[in-house]
Amino acid sequence: AIPSIPISLRPKPDKLIWVRNQKGNFTVKSAFCTVTEQHLLAINSNVDWKKIWRIKAPERVKMLVWRIGANILPTNENLQRRIANLDDLCPLCHQEIESTVHLFLQCSIARALWFSCCWGFKPEDQSCSTSGDIMKLLTDPPQAPCPLDESWIITLNMAFVLDEIWQVRNQVVHHGGVIDIHASIISWQNTPW
Repeated sequence: AIPSIPISLRPKPDKLIWVRNQKGNFTVKSAFCTVTEQHLLAINSNVDWKKIWRIKAPERVKMLVWRIGANILPTNENLQRRIANLDDLCPLCHQEIESTVHLFLQCSIARALWFSCCWGFKPEDQSCSTSGDIMKLLTDPPQAPCPLDESWIITLNMAFVLDEIWQVRNQVVHHGGVIDIHASIISWQNTPW
């Protein structure tokens, strides 16, 4: 069975698997504490998470936004870390590795949706290189044609665009769907909010 385990094409560093408690013994509790501690460190603490959770959007959209901020979506880049020999290219543009930042801001399909749905917003004008940067963009959106006290509308629109990009991606990946930007724009415009 051991020789049949696939070896990754990309060398990966070893990592600690056996998690011990203070007495040097492995327990489920020590493993849980270690995983929880590592996960909390991975989540960007510079993000105003309260503002994210107050978005006037369906819980499904808020959960997607949280998963983007925590960088735990099953993008091909994240899956490649766990599964050997997986194609990690973006399923929408087939040009770059599908990271969270690429999928939601840099992919040509995503850029077209952003431009069409958010007042001509151009993600390439933003300096976003991490999923935390996407969250900062949501909590402190760029200037738009609305009063400052209504900036929550911009954040809400941006959350819905993120959701539409994720829906398009999943349609292509899981159902062999065809990318139809026009249909996505119409779907986004008909979002009941």
